[in-house]
Order: sequence, then C-alpha cells, then structure tokens
Amino acid sequence: TAYATIKQTPAALGVQERKLNFGVTRYERQYLGNGQMSTGLDTPSAEFADAVVGLALDPTVGKNVTLDQLNVDSLYAVQEEIVEYFGTRDAVKFGYSFSTTDMTFEDHLTLIARAVFCKVFRVGNTYEFRFNRPRAKGETALLLNHRTKYAGTDKRNRRFTDPDSKGYDGVVISYKDAKTKVFENIRIPEGTFPVNPYEIELPGVTNEQVATWHALREWNRIKYRRVFHETEAHSFARGLVPDDRITMANDTLTRSQNGNVLAQSGLELRLAEGVQLEEGVRYSITLLLSSGLVEPILCEKGTIGPTWVRLFSLPSEDVYTGNLETRTAYNLYVDEDAEKDDMLVEAMTVSIKNGQERIRVQAVNYDVRYWDGDPQTVSTGSFSTAFSDAFDKG
Repeated sequence: TAYATIKQTPAALGVQERKLNFGVTRYERQYLGNGQMSTGLDTPSAEFADAVVGLALDPTVGKNVTLDQLNVDSLYAVQEEIVEYFGTRDAVKFGYSFSTTDMTFEDHLTLIARAVFCKVFRVGNTYEFRFNRPRAKGETALLLNHRTKYAGTDKRNRRFTDPDSKGYDGVVISYKDAKTKVFENIRIPEGTFPVNPYEIELPGVTNEQVATWHALREWNRIKYRRVFHETEAHSFARGLVPDDRITMANDTLTRSQNGNVLAQSGLELRLAEGVQLEEGVRYSITLLLSSGLVEPILCEKGTIGPTWVRLFSLPSEDVYTGNLETRTAYNLYVDEDAEKDDMLVEAMTVSIKNGQERIRVQAVNYDVRYWDGDPQTVSTGSFSTAFSDAFDKG
C-alpha cells in the first residue's frame, strides 16, 4: 500500500486523471533447483527467469500453470547462457511491472522473452525459451532436400532489400533507463537522425548497453535478410523451432545436388545418379543421420565410380543405406559454397493434406552479421576433417 500527498498547486488542480509512477523491486520465491522453490516470497529479484516463475505461480496471471510446464531448469539454464554470452547480468534484467488484466499468460511471456533476446514457444504443454544467438555449422538442426520435402512446394526469393523493412534508414529503440527513470532513445546508425526509422519500444529493458545491442540486431536484420525460402517438409520437421539453423537445399534449381546415400564402402559413399564431381575439387557433404544429427564433412571425388565421393573422415554415426524412406540424406556443395543454403527458421505450421502431415517451413538466410555488435566472437568452424574426428557443437 502506498500513500501519496500532492501539494495543491494550479498545475496539480488542472490534472483530470491522477497517475503515479513508482520504481519497484519484485520479491519472488527463490528457485532452489530440481524444480523446488523456497517457501517464502522474500527474495528481491530483477532477473527475467524469476519474473517468469512469479507470473506462473500468480493465481491471476498464471492460473493453472505449473513449474513442470515452464521446464524451469531449462529456463534458468537459458538465463545463464545469456549472461555468459554477453558477459553481464544486465542482459537478463527485466524492469517492467504489468498493470493490466487484458494480457494472456502467453502475452506476458512474449514481452519478457523479447526483452532478453529470446523467443518463447510451446512444445506440447511446455513453454520453452530460446536464446537468439549465432549457431555454428555443427549446431545445424535439420537438413531439408528433395527427399525430405514435398515435390513442387519450394519457393525461394532473393531481394535486394528486406521486404518487411519499408525503406527504413535506421532504427530507434525506446527504453526506460533504470538510472534516469525516464524514457531514452538509442539511434542506429549511431550519431544519425533517421528520416524513416524502424521504431521499437522495449518494455523491460532498463540498460543503455542492452538497448544498444537490441538496436544493432534490428538494424542488422534490416540490412542482411535477403533470401526467403518456403517449403512443405515431411512430418519429421515438426521438431523445428524458431531460430533453428537448418540447411535448405534450393530445389527450385535443377543443379542442386542432394538426395539419399545409396551405398558405402569404407570412406566412400555412392550418391544419387546425376551427381557431377570434378577431380581436384574439395567438396562439403552435409549428412542427415538416423538420430537426426546433421553433420558436415569435407570430401572429394571418389575412386570407385562417377557418383562416389571420398570422405576425409567417417561421420560420428553409421550411414544407413537400407530402406529407401529412411536412408541417410545428403546435400553436396563445392567447399566454398558450403553455407550458401544455411537458413534460420522464422515460422512453421502443421497441416494435414490427403492424410499426410505436412510441415510448412518459412526460413531466411543465415548470416553471421545479424549479430555484429554483440560482445561475443562468433564461431563458424564445424567440419570434420581427415586430421580430427572432433565435431564442433558451437
């Protein structure tokens, strides 16, 4: 309960509707690990994971949401991942108090996630937070080629400007600074006053440096989102989530070299008919293994026949060449083009057509420059080689 006394002045008397702003600190139950919470609301906290748990346990906002539905250990692990990446706990602070009952629980989580560089989504009955960060080639979540997509569903567009950018010439981020207690603006490019800026208000962001990282990321997306691909994949693509890095073969082109592995002899793999390989050229083959692991390996033209490649090292799992439907799938590229079809998942929807589950995947080009301005050095190394069987997981 707060009691306020306002002096009777002409300005005060002229206010038709009285509004008071307070700076507050949440007192939340302390998370003890293994799904256990402290029994009292006695721990002051400004960090987002505590805010999420507090909202879930709130009888009005969270209603019947349980800690199991939050996957609470994963939630706190994501929080620490963000701290490690940015090198400061300011990156996970959330300074916003909800003052309306018109928002759903999902709306609350979406607002929080955006403030801390995350996306939130549901897997079954569980809410998951996903930190948006660079993902090395070794973290590729899925390989999609003509064997794992429905024929004729590929659409790929390359634009010189982002179609969603509307000619923006900069970004203006608005946030409420924890020190000044007033709204401040961050303008990117720095030192300019954009004529047609992309304007964003970030509730919950209270730190200038954190707001600057947000602004740089938004500006980089406007500059570097250029290739947009949409397809319908088979049911196993259901496991994709936003910001997954995937390899999306461009099956709008007849020269795209991808399919299933037909046979194996030691380090050599027989690929589909029509593969064209040249002597002395180094290639990269990306394999979708039975476990779902996507593994890129350097290779060259094989010695057994015209459609055989020789791997520089064996994959971490056995290649499967049996049943046609589940054979190991591959995409093949000249080495310097190995990442040209790497993309980020933006959205996916599930539908049933003629009794078949079809996953509509919408993706945009993967570009490490999206994260220019972050304090972290981005890892891109990921290939298995003849000299090491180690596999970079990022």
